[in-house]
Amino acid sequence: MTKKISYITLLLAAMTLSPVTAQHTFAQTISTTSSSKGTGRTWKQKFKSILNDGKKSVKDTGKELKDRLGIEDDDNVYKDKDIKVGKEYYMPLYKVNLYKDSDSEVLRADCEKVFRARYPEATIVSSALPQTDWLIENVKQNGNIIGYREIMYCFVLGKDGDDAYINLKFTFQRYKEVGKNYQNISSKWPELTRVDVIPMNAYKELENN
Repeated sequence: MTKKISYITLLLAAMTLSPVTAQHTFAQTISTTSSSKGTGRTWKQKFKSILNDGKKSVKDTGKELKDRLGIEDDDNVYKDKDIKVGKEYYMPLYKVNLYKDSDSEVLRADCEKVFRARYPEATIVSSALPQTDWLIENVKQNGNIIGYREIMYCFVLGKDGDDAYINLKFTFQRYKEVGKNYQNISSKWPELTRVDVIPMNAYKELENN
């Protein structure tokens, strides 16, 4: 009975590990155990069965959570395409404003205001919305579209004296349920999502990309 309890404890601990790590841990532990008495499966077989069920459950639960949160598998299209300079990675430099609608100036001004509050001694070089229109994502629940999320990115580039440049990335998001009007998401209007401090030598290379 004591051995069974200790094996169950090990199983619970391994379930918190990555699938590969957990499987390796149990393979080492269980390989030294003997078969259970009678004609039933060995403890090794039982543990492997439970572990496989656990991995399947975690995978299915993850998919269900993504569906409930409205996260689609192709959402990585909006990730930064970093540029490597030396050993560091930086965001590209966006200096050309492509969004020309009537709210363009307001959005950029909101981001510039945040920049000045954070870095009062730095000088703004440019601010840009590097997309021609809002990006639209479908928001799903249990596989059905229940609303739409619009996203706009803004980049503010500043110069910190003769020491470095500062590149800030902001995100604006607004949401509407199907058949209703868009509403700004206050926590993301704007949301500062990334800051790059770029040394002078790295900045020169980034300008050429």
